[in-house]
Amino acid sequence: MINYKRFFAILLIIVISLSTNISNAHSNFTKNYVFLLDLSGSMNGTKLIEAKNAITEIVNSTAIQGKISIVGFNTAAIMYFEPSYDKNGAIEAINSLYAGG
Repeated sequence: MINYKRFFAILLIIVISLSTNISNAHSNFTKNYVFLLDLSGSMNGTKLIEAKNAITEIVNSTAIQGKISIVGFNTAAIMYFEPSYDKNGAIEAINSLYAGG
């Protein structure tokens, strides 16, 4: 069985690591982090809880130094949090997400 929390955490760490390496080469660019989360019915329960916890941990980390966006998808993609430096607002948006459909 896949450990989704570990999967999402590893995936997001890779993205942050790549972003950091690119940003070091181009330090004049603003960093934008887009977190994409599956909100379909198959994510209901533990899967969604672990995914939200993993994203929250990463948003809270000091590695995130740029604008954060939260996008969820089910039958369509919806932006739940517009690009912003507000980590607390991003976490509130993450906590408000639920699986459905």
